[in-house]
Amino acid sequence: MPVYRPNGDNCAVFADPEELQRWAMLRSSLVVEMEKHLARELTQSERRVILLAEEIIRREASHSVGHETSSEI
Repeated sequence: MPVYRPNGDNCAVFADPEELQRWAMLRSSLVVEMEKHLARELTQSERRVILLAEEIIRREASHSVGHETSSEI
């Protein structure tokens, strides 16, 4: 946050309203971009989980078919 302390004073603060507004606008656009990125990452993660689940189901299905065939022989 663009806030300044004159003379290193711990109590007093100075801020330029225009600079604060620019900072707030930039920050809000960065937050929006981060949220988009996180949503995109979550979607990719969800896809990976679904693909892994499908692979597990396929393996279990082929494994149980193999057991049925060998027990019938």
